[in-house]
Amino acid sequence: MPDRNWTILVVEAEQPAQVLLAGCLQKDYQVPTTTSGQAAFDILADNEVDLVLCDLVLSDISGVEFFSHIGVAIPETMRVLLTDCLDEVIRSINEAAVYRIMSRTWQSDQLRLLIRRALENRELARLHRYLSRELKFADEVLRQQNRKMTTQLQSAHEFDKLGFASDSMIEVCNLARLAAATDLPVLIQGETGTGCHLEADMLARGVQQLDPAPGSVVLIENVGNLVCPALFDLGERAKVVVLSVIEGEDKPAKYPHMFRACRLMLLNKIDLLSHVRFDVDRCVAYAREINPDIEVLQVSAETGEGMEAWYDWLRHERAHQPSLVSG
Repeated sequence: MPDRNWTILVVEAEQPAQVLLAGCLQKDYQVPTTTSGQAAFDILADNEVDLVLCDLVLSDISGVEFFSHIGVAIPETMRVLLTDCLDEVIRSINEAAVYRIMSRTWQSDQLRLLIRRALENRELARLHRYLSRELKFADEVLRQQNRKMTTQLQSAHEFDKLGFASDSMIEVCNLARLAAATDLPVLIQGETGTGCHLEADMLARGVQQLDPAPGSVVLIENVGNLVCPALFDLGERAKVVVLSVIEGEDKPAKYPHMFRACRLMLLNKIDLLSHVRFDVDRCVAYAREINPDIEVLQVSAETGEGMEAWYDWLRHERAHQPSLVSG
């Protein structure tokens, strides 16, 4: 517990008992004393009090009623009730939210330990409130930075438009736009009709709806599986396959048609390489055994590592032949 001048207010109707309580605590704490509830309210109004030690029976109000009032006005102040009346224990806990009930026949060591524990509890509660405020502030700062970065990326790379191949997909994405205004996670599940891949007529409808400006980059996500999309020509300039390091380095050997058809392999989630058994060199060797000309970029969508090289690749493709890039 931090070293500071803690203040303990003793509210005790009987003068001898008040003197004993103050004498037990004055060595370690500032201990103002009073015999009535009203006088205690005045002290609390003018001073920062960390803990109130109060008798059940006062001259003008009961200890439970007194604690009920200060529990609303200054809830962070710890409250310890002195009583031997068992009938009042439940009421004092329920109505006054006291921290502890202590017998009037207290022992000095017992009293000091209880006071110390109560003050430690108060300090922990204060730190919790402070850290919660700091965390909330930091979270809002991160949200603002994320929104700013998203806007900048969309502006720089012109990826702020979407086209859809079916009415069902349009409906799903419209719902996603509504959900995007909240903090809820959103799962968008694409639909290609009854097939497992996109076909040229679906793409034609999507491009017509999108109506991209000349020189735009259109990304086609065609991930029904790693077989059919490799076998259908959509009129794209290049096919790109995205392989995650958690999928295994032998993926190119299992799906040779896809890796043979692709110009570029994006090796994603490289931030997880230290946590999974994945041999990057072996994976690249598998891919180039099937397609010697395939380009490879290592990226992390989570950390942003390698993403600028991916953007440069897209810029290069657009500059040489503005068309469609399929992935």
